[in-house]
Amino acid sequence: MVGASLACQIDLFNQVVLVSPPVSFMDFSSISRIPSLTLAVVGDRDDFADLEQLKQRMAVLNAEARLEILPNTDHFYTGSLEDLSTILQTGIE
Repeated sequence: MVGASLACQIDLFNQVVLVSPPVSFMDFSSISRIPSLTLAVVGDRDDFADLEQLKQRMAVLNAEARLEILPNTDHFYTGSLEDLSTILQTGIE
């Protein structure tokens, strides 16, 4: 949340990637558009980053950013760290 908040206020970053932003746990309503947001990654079983809430926030943050959803994955990417790594490596090239 801190990174997203900073990225919407200061044009300092070439690319912003959000990994399981805790939209279910923290209030993201003060975070506006992030032009440099290119990718968000979330697990479909993430209790802190509810998929439907994240989809709604992505429309505000940057509707053009890609949203990657990892199946059977919780907030801590238990059993899915390799998949997360692959998405991050290919998503930021």
